[in-house]
This record gives sequence, structure tokens and C-alpha cells, in this order.
Amino acid sequence: METKDNPLLSCLPLLKTRISFINAISKAPLFNTFNSIQDRLIESEKIISEFFVGLPRHYYFYERVVNKMIESYRIRTPEVMIRKLAEGNTFSHQETIDLLSDQIRTAPSIFGTYLIGLAGTGKTTIVNNIIKLFPKAIPQPKLGVTQIPIVRIQTPYRASRKDLCKSFFRELDNLAKTNYSEQFIRHNETDLADQVRRKTLSHMIGTIVLDEIQDLKTSKTGPTEMTLAFIKQLTNVVGVPIVFIGSLESAGILFGNFQLASRSQGFKWERFEKDDTYDYFIKSLFKCRVIDGDQELDKTIADLYYELTQGIPRLLNLLHVEAQKICLHSKKNRIEPRDLVIASKNLFTSTSLAMSGIKNYNAEILSRYPDLLTIENFKKNMVTRGEDSGKSSDSYSEGKEHTAPGTNGSSRKRIKNKPDDSKVPLTNEIYRMQGDLLELTQNCKTSNEVYRIFSEQHIIPDISEVVEF
Repeated sequence: METKDNPLLSCLPLLKTRISFINAISKAPLFNTFNSIQDRLIESEKIISEFFVGLPRHYYFYERVVNKMIESYRIRTPEVMIRKLAEGNTFSHQETIDLLSDQIRTAPSIFGTYLIGLAGTGKTTIVNNIIKLFPKAIPQPKLGVTQIPIVRIQTPYRASRKDLCKSFFRELDNLAKTNYSEQFIRHNETDLADQVRRKTLSHMIGTIVLDEIQDLKTSKTGPTEMTLAFIKQLTNVVGVPIVFIGSLESAGILFGNFQLASRSQGFKWERFEKDDTYDYFIKSLFKCRVIDGDQELDKTIADLYYELTQGIPRLLNLLHVEAQKICLHSKKNRIEPRDLVIASKNLFTSTSLAMSGIKNYNAEILSRYPDLLTIENFKKNMVTRGEDSGKSSDSYSEGKEHTAPGTNGSSRKRIKNKPDDSKVPLTNEIYRMQGDLLELTQNCKTSNEVYRIFSEQHIIPDISEVVEF
């Protein structure tokens, strides 16, 4: 069946190439004319809301979503419909629904996909960017229906089928200009679920995006299991691929049920590694500045951005904006290491412990944050690091006693707080001594006090001595 002969496919935008897709979703803020420091402070906020860098991983996810949608439409479209349309026939709404219903009964199921990851890695943003590439609604006058390519639903916090159905109808009303929410307001849960299946079919929905899937964990009894069963049934009965979006907590939902896990092949996004992708991102971000001066991004600054945010895109954006605000108040036109350290103190007090856990693969710390990487992952990494170094990863991060290499355990010594400048980057000590730092800085009232302590403890060098870390 040719795409041009299929009315459900011929009206959709073509799958973009990787370069064209990345160019389509990448954007940088357009700053207005700066007349004062206040103008620059206001304009700097645009970096948080408008800056986005398209990356290869975004394209891989986009390609998966679109290909699932295309295949779903292909197998759901009856040959008899194609033939009669070619002969000049038109269909009433009910005739179209009857043909599609008969086709779906014998069509194979289309599996969905998923995107789970660390908070702040751009999951919701990329979903919104993909949705913008498609028309909200497509009139199909020859079929007597309105086609909806993508419906995005927020997972209800109570994790009930009834709330999920209501969310579905609210979004469908917004896209198709219908009034289903009011029409079905008095229906019970079973009738609502049946209407979701009917309207999915009658509007020829191409893909359902279920966002914040981790909220299904909030209910530990019936509603969660019933909701999952309903989602599986929707895929089977209507043949619509479902895209699951959520935090790393979602893994327990998606992979804890074999039927659901076997129906999804997807992606897991974590923080940036210090590789070419990070280099490309931070160089693009650093170009977006409201301060004057042609400052080039050097390795010292790029590495410090990473150390203070652990490569999490959202935190990188926030740190970059806050550092510029500090420069503006100080009437400086260059971002220096001190500005980044002060900015991180201003911004990341609530997340510093979590980032310390990420940095050191500390399972004890990360057990407090269920939406971070799985504890099993960290335990494995801790064991590996311990075996490689001959030290316990737990005690290493806490600064406890260690057996000196080459001894039988009778001779012990403590790790010194001051690192060996020739071997270890000074900024790494910020995370190796999280307990000491929390104690040292907990009574600090200003950013300058924190900076002074960092300098005195040799965690960072004095600014006057900065050449490289």
C-alpha cells in the first residue's frame, strides 16, 4: 500500500532527516535591545525558557515515535477503503467506523515505545517539539471524520481509569473541538473506558502519549493494575501505539509487567557524559549571553560547569543564567570560576546532596531520591570502583579509614582533606567530601563566605591563582 494512496498517511508530514529535525527543534533566544542592567536581567530569563539544543538522541526518539505511528496507520487502513476512494466514493462517518473496526479485529498489535530518564534531561520538551511538527487535527471529508495524529495525556495522580479517561476527553476536546468531557460527565468508569476506545477509533488517533507515567505508582492497590490493564487493552483493541514518558521511577511500572515491557522498546536518558555531546551543548549554551564581551569558553570553565551541575541540562541552563546575573551586578563582562561557584550556592542548596550522590555513585545518598538512577545501578558501580581502587567506595566518599595499599590491614591511615594537586582535579573534592562541606558551610549566610571556605579548604584555588584545574 503506497503512502500517497492512504488518506491517513498522505496528510502527515514526511519523516525528517536527522539534520533537518535537529535544525527544526534547535532554538536560541532573540534578545531585545539592552538599555539597562534591569533589561539584561529580564532578558537573561529567556535562556531558561527558549534555549534548546537538538541532539542525536532526540532524533532517535522522534524517528521511533513517527515510524510506530506510520506503521499503525498502515495496518489499520482497509484495502477496500483505498480502492473505493480511488474510484471516487465517499463514506459516511458510520461506514468509516465499521470498516476500521473490521480491519482492527484481524490486524496485528502495534507496540509502543517509552522515554524515561533523569529529571531535567528534556523529556517533556522533546515530546512537545515532536507534537508541534504535526497538525493538531486533520479533516477527512471523504471519510466523514476528523483525524487526530497525536493525543498527549497527563497521567492522573490517583492512577485510576476514570481519571485517565477524563484526561483523554479533555485533550481530545481541545484538539477536535468536541464536547466529550461534558457529554460523558455522568458515565461510570466502565462506560468511560468504552467511550475512550470508540473515540480513539472514530478520530483515527495515530499515537497516544502518556506523560508522567511514574504517577501510576502513587496507588499501590487496584487502580494502578486496572489502569495498566486498560492501557494494554487499548493497544490490542484499537491498535494505537502508546508512548510512555516518565522519570526513572517509571522503570518499575514499565518493566515490572512482562506483557507491558515486551510491548515497548524505548530509551533511557541520563545526564551528559563528558564527551562530544556535552562539549557541543555547553558551547552552544555559552554563546547565549546578555553580558558584553567576546569571551571564549575554555576547558576550565567548561569543566566547572559540569562539576557544579553533573551534566544535567536543566541545571546547566539555570547555572549559566545565574552566573550572568552575578556578573551584571558586579559590572563584569566575563564569567569567571568564582561566579559559577557563587551561582551554584545560590541555586543548588536543595540539590547539592543529590548531585554528590550522582558524582560518587553513593547508593546511601541516592536511596533518598527515588526518581534518580536505580539503586542497583549505583551498587554495581560502587563495587566496580572499589575493586579497581582497592578501597571501599562507601568509606572513600565519607572520608573513613582505609587499609593502605600493599599492607595486611594492620597499618591504616585516613584520607587527607587536601588533595594531591598533581593527580586529582581540585573541583572533584567538592563531591568527595560532601559530609565535611555540609558541616563547614551550613552556617554560611552569604555566597562570599562559602567561597572563602572552599578556597581555604583547597577545594578550589584562590581566584587570583586560577590558571587551570
